[in-house]
Amino acid sequence: RTLKYGMQGDDVKQFQIYLNNHGYTISLTGVGSKGYETNFFGSLTKQAVIKFQKSNNLTADGIVGPATKNFIR
Repeated sequence: RTLKYGMQGDDVKQFQIYLNNHGYTISLTGVGSKGYETNFFGSLTKQAVIKFQKSNNLTADGIVGPATKNFIR
């Protein structure tokens, strides 16, 4: 499914883990930081997704759709 701001679920948490492990830090400490990922797609997750999208020359809209998912390595 497409992930975006305000959504919740295990897939959100898995994408947060991916971002944190690949240099797109959600938070340095506390909620959202490495090892403390959550199932909520909030503003910090959106900012990390935008950084990921920009670095992969994708449309930087903060939405994790098919084009963004294709760049997950």
